[in-house]
Amino acid sequence: TDVSEAALEKARAGIYKANALRDVSSERRQRFFEKHDDDFRVVQEIRDLCIFARQDVTYDPPFSRLDVISCRNLLIYLDDVAQRRTLQSFHFALQPHGVLIIGPAESIGSSELFDRVDKRFRIFRRRPGSGAGTAGLHRGGRRSVSLETPEGGLPPNATEESLARQADLWL
Repeated sequence: TDVSEAALEKARAGIYKANALRDVSSERRQRFFEKHDDDFRVVQEIRDLCIFARQDVTYDPPFSRLDVISCRNLLIYLDDVAQRRTLQSFHFALQPHGVLIIGPAESIGSSELFDRVDKRFRIFRRRPGSGAGTAGLHRGGRRSVSLETPEGGLPPNATEESLARQADLWL
């Protein structure tokens, strides 16, 4: 995902200059790429496995049940509040043992949401348990949510807007 439609179009095309693949073995180049003019293109079978979508991770609701999130050079541009909200969103979005990969200039600080897997390559695994934004999750990713008070009925200060916002958090 990206906020930039131009970046998404480039990603969808899956075209790389030959020098960008210099560290990729010839076996992998033959298996996963096809020649495209003077460049290489990721084979259609692989591109069909990917979903490319416009998304602002600081605002839009997260995808869910992801195995990997690669977030390279985004967090460094966010303030502390937006970073925390984004990391909570990533935690919610990942499978129980999902992996977060961040850029070399980034840090997640002393996060209660992730365990470090690889310091050099900045790889983190989702820490199990309830982090912010994960309350109500059950096995298999199904959620049960109740907006009612223990006595029944909706909270007295509930408005249509606040209920919609709460529902968005759970969808």
